[in-house]
Amino acid sequence: MYFRIAYILLSVGTMVSCSKVTQNYNDVQILGHVASGLYNPNQFFPENSLEAVEYVLSFPEVAGVELDLQLSEDGEAWLFHDPTLDEKTTGSGAICEHTSEELSQIHYTTINKEGIARLSEVDFSRAVGSKVVFLDIKLGNCLPDFNVFDRLKTTIDALQTAYTPGVEFIYIANYDSLTTAFLNEGYTTYRDVTSYDGALNMLANYDVDGFYLRHYQLDKDQVEALQLLGKTVALFEIRSPFTIREALEKHPDYLLVEDVKSAIVEKYN
Repeated sequence: MYFRIAYILLSVGTMVSCSKVTQNYNDVQILGHVASGLYNPNQFFPENSLEAVEYVLSFPEVAGVELDLQLSEDGEAWLFHDPTLDEKTTGSGAICEHTSEELSQIHYTTINKEGIARLSEVDFSRAVGSKVVFLDIKLGNCLPDFNVFDRLKTTIDALQTAYTPGVEFIYIANYDSLTTAFLNEGYTTYRDVTSYDGALNMLANYDVDGFYLRHYQLDKDQVEALQLLGKTVALFEIRSPFTIREALEKHPDYLLVEDVKSAIVEKYN
């Protein structure tokens, strides 16, 4: 009787083990959302900081990072997520209301007082392996006295000259005028939409390369349907091991996660 029970348990264990082995997520690439995550209690560095970018890009299992790009009053590209500086830094107001000189004096209200990063300060060549970098362009409510696209184009062309082919840059251009201009320049361009129908409606107007959605806004069949149309899919707002597993099961092209260590564990174990 003992041996029969042991045999049954061994058989069940073997089936579970085999079932786990068959789960293959090699088609899904992991990226750090705002590098180290917005809602990651285990993060060592503030989001979008130089320290966070370098840390995340040091993992060979991580395909890259998503970063938020905002323009200063004088047109320089800075990495910052929130619409204003007030909550997380020693500054106040919006990025676009400050000159680069002023922004260089502002730092996060963290223990190590990391500074806000210029995009030009990030050295993507230090990354381990080839990487993908999403740049989510946030223009704020300022009315600059310069041509926004011209400034962005100068920044983008400098990036692509310096780092391709080792780094692939993808631009989330959530403004119609920018979308048209980016596509005309041949930049890899995504749009942030809130549903499958929203993606289809967007394609009726703009032949974008891909879409950027919260993980719960698409099911597995909808992800596959967009991929069959030749579009890539990036899912974000993935905060826990459970949502990582749930999102992996949908097989998007990219998962933009809060905690890259947890995502590595869920993908490869």
